[in-house]
Amino acid sequence: MSFQLWQWILVGVGVTGAVIMARSIRMGTLFQNATAIPDQFFVSQVSLHGRVQSVEPDGILRVSHVPILQFPFTRGVLESVRVKLAAVGHTEKSISYLQSDLIGKPVSFKLLGREDPDIADCIVRFQKGGIAHANLNMYLVRTGRATVQSNPQLEGIDSYDKLAKKLRLIEQYANRKSVLRWTWDLAWKIKSG
Repeated sequence: MSFQLWQWILVGVGVTGAVIMARSIRMGTLFQNATAIPDQFFVSQVSLHGRVQSVEPDGILRVSHVPILQFPFTRGVLESVRVKLAAVGHTEKSISYLQSDLIGKPVSFKLLGREDPDIADCIVRFQKGGIAHANLNMYLVRTGRATVQSNPQLEGIDSYDKLAKKLRLIEQYANRKSVLRWTWDLAWKIKSG
């Protein structure tokens, strides 16, 4: 066989492989709600990207999913994926922070499981500052805006267990830090008053 024939065969196999791979990992699929996300994505703990549209009063983020490949003929976002921060119990401070500082910003969310068929429990990362990214779950607990809340349905998932353990340590540190700050402020008031 000629060399050119082998080249065309290799190109054909490569293109076929690329098409099969793109279809199998759904690079161009736009997920408009949590029920549309396949169960395999939760098992594999896939990270998806999107932009926060709004924050519900109970702290659930409404994120418009942005697929890896965007085609010009796809429709605009009609709905949004409801994302719950895994292992985070919201307070008024955390909800007001989310509503004031996170709406319209890009986030990536790592799928852990579904508490409700319509809500995805996730580890959320957001852009903080220039190019630095931070874990939103940890940031809210570290700053004292939120508390740690366990979810028995997610226990046993390695990523969730590691996150919950880190969050408990961060919460203990934040509590000690706030007690120290309170005692320092009290001592300063006594000294100057």
